[in-house]
Amino acid sequence: MCMTLKGIEKTYPINQIHSILLAGFESGHLILLGDGRVLSVLNYPLGQSIPIMTLSIQPVLKQLCKESTNRMETNVKFVVLGGPSVDSCDTDISVDGNIAFVQLEFDSQISNYFKLSKIHKSLDNCITGISCFAWRDDGRLLAVGQWDGKIRLIDVYLKNNLLKIKSLGYLPSLGSLNEGSLIGEWSSTTLTQPHGPNIDQQSRLIRSCTFTKQSHFLITSVPANGGALGSLLVWDIYR
Repeated sequence: MCMTLKGIEKTYPINQIHSILLAGFESGHLILLGDGRVLSVLNYPLGQSIPIMTLSIQPVLKQLCKESTNRMETNVKFVVLGGPSVDSCDTDISVDGNIAFVQLEFDSQISNYFKLSKIHKSLDNCITGISCFAWRDDGRLLAVGQWDGKIRLIDVYLKNNLLKIKSLGYLPSLGSLNEGSLIGEWSSTTLTQPHGPNIDQQSRLIRSCTFTKQSHFLITSVPANGGALGSLLVWDIYR
């Protein structure tokens, strides 16, 4: 089952390909599609049996020098993948985790040359699942929305042709205001015993997040559900 799907903007000429899509699957596979044809496949970037729940593509195009090949430069897009909390997966403890960075490499001078490869990172995994991502439009700052209502901030940049990734910290879900109750909603119920009463469970899931253009405010959203109040939060960070 396809869990997440993103289109890739064509800011460069690609021979005989009109539509490019990147798809993440419940099986853990990442597949690049061009006009419905498979261009490249990356198996289990998050680890064996961990589904890809969400993905986001860095909005800027990079050019890397390739000393090991005859091509002087290659075009690169960086992709971030998110999955559920590891303890919710039927897998062993040696899995990579619930966040991964992938490099999409292509060359407009070579017909249909595409390659997906995982970037080995030194970044701690989230202790909870990941629900959404947002890139600032310069591609330098990445916001990670989590299941627990927190937003993780990650600095992403290139240095000497290598991708550098640094965790900057977390934005708490309103902190002193009852740890996120104002950005949650009563969205699910649980039976405590067979045929017993329903118990409401409050969701703190960050449903979506985005950076505004030019002003670079971060906006996070938890829509209302079942008659409860939702909210929008506006963050002024690293502008």
